[in-house]
Amino acid sequence: NSIPFDPALSLGSILDPERVKSLQEIADAQKPSTLANERLNALITQSHKIQMILSQMITMHVEKEDLDKIQSTMQELRNEMVQAAIQLGKTTIKTEEDITALKLAGGQTKISKTIESPIDYGKVSVENFPLSFDSIKFDVQYVSNEKSVDSTSSHANSLSSSVGASFGIYGTKFSSSMSVAVNSTAFTSTSNHNIEGTIVITAHCTHKQ
Repeated sequence: NSIPFDPALSLGSILDPERVKSLQEIADAQKPSTLANERLNALITQSHKIQMILSQMITMHVEKEDLDKIQSTMQELRNEMVQAAIQLGKTTIKTEEDITALKLAGGQTKISKTIESPIDYGKVSVENFPLSFDSIKFDVQYVSNEKSVDSTSSHANSLSSSVGASFGIYGTKFSSSMSVAVNSTAFTSTSNHNIEGTIVITAHCTHKQ
């Protein structure tokens, strides 16, 4: 969801409490949809990780009984993902209806008037302050290339799914573009070379400046 905004609320202007209250109400209405989306993305990410772990366990010739337990857990996770997706759809519909009602009740925001700002902009100096903090999230996964009739496409799909889930926090458009790029590269490499497996390294960084 986008952050609610009002063109009348600009830097140095006199704030209208009613306009701020309206934005707060819209933000509160968005919260259920945002949480539902975050939960679904978290389940998808964990599903890919457990699937990779399962592939590693198979390569390591772990006992079938233990593998069955992991697969049973995977099925439970898939069921949770389905329910989370359904809940996200229902929540999104309800959220959009609530937001539309709030915007209609608040009136138009394109044209507004306010008291002149008491700030003397001629005496104002501009300084840069950090908007974020330095951080890094690092993840490494190994995806083995199981030999089968469609191993080339399967391996590429596994890699693209893993990367797409990892970058899901940046939105569907960006994660999808990353998935497509990885899928294309992996498919070409696997088709032209004999690949046993691929190490997937993802890093997310934020910077103060």
